[in-house]
Amino acid sequence: MFILSIANMSPSNRGMRTQAFIREVIERYNALGRSCIQEVDVPKTIGKNGAFYREKSTVDFVGIAYNRPVAFEVKSTRQRTRFDLSLVKEHQYRYLKSFHEQGGVAFILLEMIKHAEWFVIPFQKLKPAMERAWSGGKKSIPYFDLKAEMITVKEGGRTGLDFLEFIRSKKV
Repeated sequence: MFILSIANMSPSNRGMRTQAFIREVIERYNALGRSCIQEVDVPKTIGKNGAFYREKSTVDFVGIAYNRPVAFEVKSTRQRTRFDLSLVKEHQYRYLKSFHEQGGVAFILLEMIKHAEWFVIPFQKLKPAMERAWSGGKKSIPYFDLKAEMITVKEGGRTGLDFLEFIRSKKV
């Protein structure tokens, strides 16, 4: 199992740790022939003061899993009681929406760090939550709603995190 300590890590470094873990999991899925997924590179420009993004990204990963097109964004949070929807940027939401409307499987893969749990939030469940937030309603998905309504992902197995199994089992 892939384990890195998140103690004393900045939020951006925790995100990098999560991304590294997911890259490793995807490599295993790809090697097993269950998927063909790649990370989406964001164009960067390097200047005197370091690197900066030239444009906004779409989502973190795109490809095919179990013969279905997939696009997903990876998020992690240290919040114990909720997933703040502000973590999903508008351009990411728009891409997931368009992908879903074209028949693809679009979702958020969420790590709840303090609970040591992972969830898949399918676009069908993300959409009403985002629309509610944009119209002045709740700006987050409570942890108990994640547990009750979203797909809980188990760590372990041959890939390290079986987050694509919901596609094979036709839960979307």
